[in-house]
Amino acid sequence: METRLHGQTVSEHAAHPTAFLTMVDRLKVEHAVLQQQLKEIRQLAGELYAAQDCASGPCRLIELQDRVLLITEDLDRHSKWEEEELFPVLQLYFNRKLLPSITPSIWVMEKDHELARLFVQSFIDGVNGMAEPIEEGFMKEMAAQLIQACLILSEHFTLEEELVFPMTDQLLKDLDYFYS
Repeated sequence: METRLHGQTVSEHAAHPTAFLTMVDRLKVEHAVLQQQLKEIRQLAGELYAAQDCASGPCRLIELQDRVLLITEDLDRHSKWEEEELFPVLQLYFNRKLLPSITPSIWVMEKDHELARLFVQSFIDGVNGMAEPIEEGFMKEMAAQLIQACLILSEHFTLEEELVFPMTDQLLKDLDYFYS
């Protein structure tokens, strides 16, 4: 069930401590899983970047592209959940206090996500348009695009956690006080 509060639609259960704690737990778990996937992709891209033999390059690039497409789906689901459920609750709660708005920080994080998406799209477009035989320079360029996307996304998660986790801790403390 949803309600409107201060002009925003918010789930009525979102302010309940156990429901919010579930959201925080979900955030932590999803970030850990996504960070591990990014680490694996970055490692594979690094191996591809260092490869001297281009013979297996097309197969490795396609395999890497398949993994990138899967994590992109996971990132999109995660991002949508944050934007539709988690961030509105945080904004609603913290905008009612006399604190600086978190909106600019969220905007910057969204821009990081868009930049990483551009690097991923460049990689995907390159792999889809590759002609065989491929050259070492092409493999290095594709790997570099992917490594850059992984670095941006890893930093994005770190910054998001540095912003969101203290806020969630404060909100949970306030809810605990309210409900006790």
